[in-house]
Order: sequence, then C-alpha cells, then structure tokens
Amino acid sequence: MSKDFAEKTISSLNGEEVREVLEIIKEKKYEVLRLKPNILGRTFYKGTPIFIKIFRRKKPFSFLLSPLRASSSFRAYRTALYMLQNGIDTPKPILSCEKRKIGFVVEDIYVTEDIGEHLSVREAVLKSEGEFRKEIIKKIARLVRKIHEISIYYRDLNLSNFLIKGDKIYLVDINRARILKNPPSFLKRAIDISRMDLHGLERVFLTEYVNGLENAWILKCLTLFFIKIRKVRRIRRFFVRLFDRVMKGFKFMSLFSLLL
Repeated sequence: MSKDFAEKTISSLNGEEVREVLEIIKEKKYEVLRLKPNILGRTFYKGTPIFIKIFRRKKPFSFLLSPLRASSSFRAYRTALYMLQNGIDTPKPILSCEKRKIGFVVEDIYVTEDIGEHLSVREAVLKSEGEFRKEIIKKIARLVRKIHEISIYYRDLNLSNFLIKGDKIYLVDINRARILKNPPSFLKRAIDISRMDLHGLERVFLTEYVNGLENAWILKCLTLFFIKIRKVRRIRRFFVRLFDRVMKGFKFMSLFSLLL
C-alpha cells in the first residue's frame, strides 16, 4: 500500500480471514443488490452468508468533514455492538474497513451477517389493514422508545430500516446513529420520529410511544409540529419539480418551433 494511504480495520475475524474477505470484495466476487446510493451485495464466506455495504460519499461537504470524524463503517460497527449488548436486534457485524488519504476517507466498507429473506416494516404496513396494521406500528413505537431509552439518537428512522425476520425485527442503516451519554432530549426524539412515514398512523404511534412517559404531551406536540413541517416541505418540493419539468417542456417546444 502507498505510504499516502492509511488502512484501518475492526473485526471479529482474525487477520488472515480479514484479508480473505477484503479480497472477495476487491475482486467483486459477490452478488450486487444495488449500486446507488451505496453499493450493496451479498455472498458467502466459509459457508456463512454475509452482507456487504460499500459507502459512497454523496456530498462534497461530507467528504471534507471526514478527517474530523469516524467513518460510516466504523460508526455502524460500534453502534451494532452496542445495540446487540442492549437487546436490540441488528445484523451481527463482521468487519469494518476504512482507507484514508491525508485523513480523508476514500474507501469505506461494512460487512455483516446476512439475515436472508425478510420483509421490511414498510412493506408489511402497506400490505396489511385495520387492527393488524396498527399493531405493527405499535410494535415499532415500543422498539423506537427502547432505542431512545438506551441513549441512541438514530437520525435515520424510516420503516424501510426495520426488517421483519421470523419473530424478530432487525434495525439496519445504523451508520448515522449516535450513542449519547443520556437518552435523547424530547426535541431530538421528536425530530427522529418525524422522519418516519407512518402512513397516517402518527397518533397511533405516538400514543404507544409516550405510554407512561412523564410530560408526554410536550413530546407529542413537538413531534406533530415537525411532521407538519416535513409535509409542507414535501409539497413544496413536488411543485418545484413540477415547475422545472413544465419549464423544460416550454424550452423544448420553443427549440422545436425554431427548427421548423
């Protein structure tokens, strides 16, 4: 490796096994599941199904900040261990590997055990109706409450990040999560919950989440306020995109008329 690069790995595997797994990834000996925004893949290592996530920097600002913070894969690995120690199901972490140049993250790999066939909670909610649909949301509310109570500020809560496998619910995409010294404030909890698309069942979720919580009305009011703001933003983005398409259509028609 060039002296300009620094590679660091944390893993439950020994040195030789780490090299073998990284060689599999380098040679792309895995099934590609998705290419954007991050590369996702799966394969087998010594008979164990493994899931591979190669992080891509989506924004220049994020890349510029990378020397000042841990890589996405390292954050995911440490959060996964903390969750498992506290009774929260997430795919067991196997390996995290980062490569830096002058401090900047240029390669970022996270490997876990592959849980196999599953159903996201979002899919389950869309396919279900009535009381069963509400029960799913209530179960997620209790799980989110537990996540917050063990001092995790998730920062990427959405129903697609909860995966149902048998009688377990696994959390994924945990690299943005932060482990705090104390449970997150009501403000942070409200922001976290408001990111979830609860398909009209926000009040069902909140009623279950705040059960037995002191000053619950404050959290409910804050969360509903942030949910309304996000809905307004979504509507605004829709009309901005619509306007852009209309303007592009006018430009195309004007160019077409000139050619005629």
